[in-house]
Amino acid sequence: MRSSILFLALLLLSGCDIVNDPVTGPGGVTPPPEGETKRRVLIEDFTGFRCPNCPSAAVEAENIKDAYDEGNVVLVAVHATSVFAAPVAPIGDGYFDTDFRTDDGDAYLQAFPLTSLPKGMVNRTPYNGTIQMNYTAWSAASASILSQTAKMDLWFSDLTYDGSNTVAGEVKIAVLEALGDTTYNMVVYLTEDHIFDD
Repeated sequence: MRSSILFLALLLLSGCDIVNDPVTGPGGVTPPPEGETKRRVLIEDFTGFRCPNCPSAAVEAENIKDAYDEGNVVLVAVHATSVFAAPVAPIGDGYFDTDFRTDDGDAYLQAFPLTSLPKGMVNRTPYNGTIQMNYTAWSAASASILSQTAKMDLWFSDLTYDGSNTVAGEVKIAVLEALGDTTYNMVVYLTEDHIFDD
């Protein structure tokens, strides 16, 4: 069984304020030096530990990640659907006993209804007319996005963990080119890897 990334936190930040003029100076955002901002792509892989075709999707996602410089491709696996992520009775027999569903995974299903697995999204950007695509299209969709220049640079200027249950951070954004009237949203993930069904 493949190890997977369990989606723990979604939509910590759901949008941005409108900033009419760039902010600079003390406490402001200074754009990074020209040519240092890397374009990145996020592959969100909808999966489930009972999905027979999902390991092939995970392998493809890792292959895409390995094909680019470190940090250019970010992978997140989201266990979703009661068919593929839920336990199977009888519980306690050692087979499919763990419930990998999460409230956030359920929220994904409401926002992006699935008809089958494996499916995924690449930067939540349509490719060949669809946002949710089969894993065989992830490579081409990723290449298309990574060939574009970055429109903004985002980074954590402060990131802390209080030792118990709270992670806090401040995200800064440097706009690198005119964005027009398009609405942009930001999602911050806190992920965990190497989750296994015992």
